Amino acid sequence: MESLLKSKPRFVYEEGKPKEVILDIRDWETVLERLEDIEDLAYLESIKNKPLEYRDFEDFMKEHYPGV
Repeated sequence: MESLLKSKPRFVYEEGKPKEVILDIRDWETVLERLEDIEDLAYLESIKNKPLEYRDFEDFMKEHYPGV
């Protein structure tokens, strides 16, 4: 994780134990993006072996754009 960070995180301690961390906002955004990528990959992995489902275009249009 530290290889992602451009600046050194600062830790806040309470009673000698780490309680909080302060990150540069750009580093925080990088961490969030990486977490979103991990979530996306997990989702893709979960659907990878499921059978594909198809339906007619006309049925889709009727459901999402009735009256068109």
